[in-house]
Amino acid sequence: MKGSNDRYATTLRPLRPYCHILHIRPTPPSSLLPRLQKICHLENIKADARALTLLTESHEGDLRSCINSLQLLATKCNNLTLSVIQESLAKAKKEGSLEAHTVVEGIFSRRTAKEKRKLNVAGQVEGQRVVNEVNACGEFDRIMNGTQFCDRAC
Repeated sequence: MKGSNDRYATTLRPLRPYCHILHIRPTPPSSLLPRLQKICHLENIKADARALTLLTESHEGDLRSCINSLQLLATKCNNLTLSVIQESLAKAKKEGSLEAHTVVEGIFSRRTAKEKRKLNVAGQVEGQRVVNEVNACGEFDRIMNGTQFCDRAC
């Protein structure tokens, strides 16, 4: 996920001069899906293709993260449906899981149909989405500073 690979994280700042940055493109969901289906078959887990596609999209093409999530979900149920994945993603979205700049960007943009499906917010009003993201982030001062900067820049 994005937060775990943020090269600008303050904890990584002292290491940056010693690191070589590699840019690796995420694996497209169409390539990950057959691998996850094979894993599910070998582990006797029933999994809907739409559910696995949502899982790959939510982990932004990171196979390792997909497998870890699949392993965790399989301990709770052995029939992974779209609603199970959506519920799991909603529970995973807890305070501090969103970065302030992501929330500020989200304030000035509308979700695509694909993003709404991924986040299970198809019927959610845009204003309520913004409120939920601000609350999930919890960095109210940084968000306010970001919106003021965007307002002046526009």
